[in-house]
Parts: sequence; structure tokens; C-alpha cells
Amino acid sequence: MNLGNVCVALTLAALLALAPAGGEALAGELSMDEAVELALERNLSLEAARQDYESAKWGLRGARASLFPSVGLSSTARRVDQDTYRRANASLGFAEAMGIEVEPFLYETTYETGFRLNAPIWNGQLWGAVGVAGGARDAAGHAYKARRRWVVAEAKVAYFDVLRTEALLSVSLDAVDAARENAEAAGRRHDVGLVPLAEVLRWQVMTAEYEKVLADVETAVTMARTQLANVLGLPLDLTFELSAVDPAALDTHYAELAWLTAPGYLTESRARELLAGNPDYEGLADITRMSRAGVSVARGAFTPSLNASGSYGWRADDDIEPDDDAAWSVTLALDLPIFTSFKNLSDYQQSKRDYLAASRRQEDLERSMIAGLRGAVSALVSSSKALVASEKLSDQSADHLKTVTNRYNEGMAPHTEFADAQVMFDRSRVGYVNAVYDGLLAVAEIERVLGDAPAGDAPAEDAPAEDAPAEEPGE
Repeated sequence: MNLGNVCVALTLAALLALAPAGGEALAGELSMDEAVELALERNLSLEAARQDYESAKWGLRGARASLFPSVGLSSTARRVDQDTYRRANASLGFAEAMGIEVEPFLYETTYETGFRLNAPIWNGQLWGAVGVAGGARDAAGHAYKARRRWVVAEAKVAYFDVLRTEALLSVSLDAVDAARENAEAAGRRHDVGLVPLAEVLRWQVMTAEYEKVLADVETAVTMARTQLANVLGLPLDLTFELSAVDPAALDTHYAELAWLTAPGYLTESRARELLAGNPDYEGLADITRMSRAGVSVARGAFTPSLNASGSYGWRADDDIEPDDDAAWSVTLALDLPIFTSFKNLSDYQQSKRDYLAASRRQEDLERSMIAGLRGAVSALVSSSKALVASEKLSDQSADHLKTVTNRYNEGMAPHTEFADAQVMFDRSRVGYVNAVYDGLLAVAEIERVLGDAPAGDAPAEDAPAEDAPAEEPGE
């Protein structure tokens, strides 16, 4: 962990430590970087993906272990009823009378101890199972890395949603205040006979509409904050303040990603190159590889299997001590399937079709991801154009409202024109807020798909996550 990560971790620890005992508020402002760090540390779905990866690693170890010998110790105790014991040993008295010393044919309590060894020499199904487990391990590893990217994107989306809804809340509050002031002013003018009742009613209707929008936005703020707390793994009733995001940062992001939006750049072959480091994209090949290994498992049922086994034990008697005569045996078994009522053939054909389906599904999903990348790039381009247009519209609508307000106060503009100018101004503010955060979300989606791509012709390979579970040597 580098010095920057240490500082972030200490900052997060301090913020959480300063929270009240009841967990009602988080001290200080939470930046987006801190929110992402919290999500990576506390998000439950990410932890579940990590455990899935650990489970798959152990699954591969178990499949490999089945290729090696196993040794077991067996110790048994058996007791029979008195009648059976007497009948089995009824002839012992005759033998003793003849002077012959004979061991009991059956003990009332019998103890037996021995070791057994099993060693597969060749088994095609076991080797195929190792391939399946290896594909499952790699798929789980890529799923974990992909989940990290998704959690980072979800944290950013939730963070931006809170800031967006709070910005819209500020716009709605201003719009309600302006509508109420205009309604009151129109009412006073109506009382002295300067304006008709229709003007008063129009402003009252606009006030009611803005109040309804305000109520919806307040609900959206609550839901956005709850969603952010959920993504970050924080208590859902925890309150917090977020650091504002500078809209000017979008210009930097657009400049860094200009190479991606160049006309004719994102061909299908180029998109495949860019997606090569995406863990979701890589995981598709792992799933297909698992299906191909499944064909090997089914094919192994047609081939002979050779196994060795051995045993070493002591003669069963009524003494638990292993101090009697010992015996050992070694067995070499060849199993050759001849006829299985076509079950082996059916299993093979099924696994082969599963593999073909997985291959087609991989190709289909790869094409879908390419289309998704193109859609993300289109959204990035659209958001940059929308931001420029919304900035221009916001400035123009503000100037227009100022001009119309002066004319209205001088009695030179009707109230309908004034109301339309006010509505246009409020909508332009809403449009600007949405354009800013739509742009930030578009950048976040590009980062999720491509990773930390440089401002160049081709992104570098996606480096493994710093705290991702490390693969063991040889795996």
C-alpha cells in the first residue's frame, strides 16, 4: 500500500471514529475518493465475490488432490449376540478334547485395524474435472475483479446521484420561492385592479406544480442517500455531507478521452483490443473453457481407467491392540467400459452441445459488450455536447428572464411572457445540473469498461487490483 492509500485509510478511520455512538452522523465531508475506498472495504457484494473466488481456488486444489494417492486408517469394532457366538464356536469343545488348539471361529467382540492406500494411475474423468475446476477458478477471479469495477462505478453513480438530487433540490426551492413571490405580487396588483384574476391564478397553479416537484425531489434525495449508504456498506440511517464536484473537471476528462471519441476510431477489432483487459470480457472465455473441459470429462468415460490400491492390517480378534499377525495386499485394477446402454454417448453428446452453446453465447456476449462500449462512447460524446448547450441555454435564459422581468415591471410585457421566461430559466437550470452529472456518469462508465485508460492511442493492460486475492504459485 502506497502513502496515498495509507492517508486515505487513516482519513476514513478518523471519519468513522468521529461519528456519534448511535451512528447518526459522519463527521466531516466525504469525498468521492473516500466513498470509493469505503465501498471497496465494506461493500457486501464485493466481499461475497471475494469469498466465491476463494471457494473456487479451494475447488481447484480439491480437484488436483484427487489425482494423488490417498491413505486411510480403518479401525472397527463388532459385537454379536450370545446365541450366534455359541453356535459359531460349538465345535471348539470337541477340538480342545482332541488336544487341538484352535482360535475361535467368531469372537463375541471383534476388533480390526488396517491401513488402505488408493492411487489413481490414469483416469481421464479426473483430469477433465481439473480443467473444469481451473476454468471455474479463473472465472471466479475475473468475476471478483469485475465486481470491484462495478462497485467503484456504483459508488460513483450513487455519489453523483446524491449531489444531483441535492442540486435539483436547490433549484426546486428557488423555483418555489420565486413562484410564491410572483403569486403574492400578482395578488397585490389584483387587489388594486392592475392585473386580472387569471394572472393570479396562473402563478398559484405554477406554485402548486413547483411544490409537487419539490416534494418529489425531496423524496429522491432521501432515496439517493440511502442507496449511497447501502453501496458504501454504511448504516442506512447514517447522515453525511459530501464534497462538491467541480464541473470544470469534466473538461479534463473529455480531453483525456478525446482519442476514444475520434471519428472512425472505435472499429470492432479496436473495441475487442480495448475490452481485452476487461474482467467481464475475460470471464466469458473462462466459462467457455469450463464447458470444453466438461467435454473432456465426458470423453474420459470412454477410456480405460487404471487404479492401484493396497492394504496393510492385523488379523481380527478380540484384542484391540494391533499386535497380531499382519497381512498386506496390492491390487492393480483396470476398468474398461464396454457397454453402458449408450449413457456415455449421451453424456458426451450433451457436453459437446453445451460447449457449442457456450461458444456461441460467448460470441454473442462479446458482441453485446462491444455494442455497450460504443454506447458508452456515444453517451460520452452526447454528454459533452449537451453540457455545452446547457451552459449556453442557462446563460441565455437568465438574460432573457432579466429582460422580460424589467419589461413586465414596466407594464410592457404580458404576464404570460414573464411566466414563460421564468419556466424557461428554471428548466435551463435543471438541464444544466442533469448535463453535468450525466457527463460524470458517462466518464464513470467508460472507466468501468476500460479501466484506467491513458490519454493515448491504446489503453495499457488493466493492472490487478492491489488488494485482490493473489494467485498461488503454479495456479
